[in-house]
Amino acid sequence: MSPHKVFVDGPRGSIDLSIQGREHISQLRYKLLHHPPLPEAMQITVVGTFMPCALLSCGWWEENRQNLGADFRWKNRIQEWFFKGFDLWAPSWDYTWNFDEWNPSGEQQHFIAQLGSGDEADSLPVFVPRSRAAIIQDEYLQGRRCLEVEVTGFLGHRRQFCRACHNAQDVCEVCKRLSLFGGLLDYCLWIDENNSDHDVMPLAVQPQIYSGYLWKCVAPKQWISNSTSINLSHLFFLWVHTNFADEDTIKYNLDLLNYNESKIRAEFGELVLFQKSSALVPGKPAWDPKDICKLLRGGTVKVS
Repeated sequence: MSPHKVFVDGPRGSIDLSIQGREHISQLRYKLLHHPPLPEAMQITVVGTFMPCALLSCGWWEENRQNLGADFRWKNRIQEWFFKGFDLWAPSWDYTWNFDEWNPSGEQQHFIAQLGSGDEADSLPVFVPRSRAAIIQDEYLQGRRCLEVEVTGFLGHRRQFCRACHNAQDVCEVCKRLSLFGGLLDYCLWIDENNSDHDVMPLAVQPQIYSGYLWKCVAPKQWISNSTSINLSHLFFLWVHTNFADEDTIKYNLDLLNYNESKIRAEFGELVLFQKSSALVPGKPAWDPKDICKLLRGGTVKVS
């Protein structure tokens, strides 16, 4: 008899999928995957690893490829492989926080973070109001990239936060554009700035592992110098996997990312940095985040 045979048929009896007032993020994600949709948003406290980056959704490339046309082709297989991994494994992006030019008093009303367990792909988006974001950055993170917290806020499906499609049958255009973000689930945690019970509170324990991707988007200058517009075929999405909970691992993987870039540079010449995952990656991107979002949804960007 196989030693694991007893587990093949699953647990006996009923499984409690009810969502409680306090959950660990790993259990909450499991319940959301197997639970009927929440009829209304609910207040909840969730424990997990907090990282100030928005998770891109995985597997959206096939959905958006048709926007580029049937004649779209990658220029080489290395470029195609890097993008395939970028799409399939869902990296994160600190585009709302922008720690290179941190300005919590600017026009940004909400900052998108993630609350996960072990890996950025196993997370939910957290919408943090500006006043809380400043406290998290200045008092809690203090140079760290992630920390263990408990988040108290509203849990709901994105349609429950959208006035345009809350009671509609079809998803509105704004929510369709947001489908690029959030990972596997369409649920999020939303912190109400005017609710004194809502907050992000750090815990005494620190995460040992929180894995995810460091990435940068570059283009060989020779590929774009005579182009009037740019699409994905002009770009390399270079990436490495790292542990955001460990500074030495981050430094090691940044060296690997630089090595990948040097190999591309040696073959194709000078590179232009268009965008990057976070302030951990050196360099000033040439493009605004909305331009990369446009390309990731199958569009093109005009060269000025």
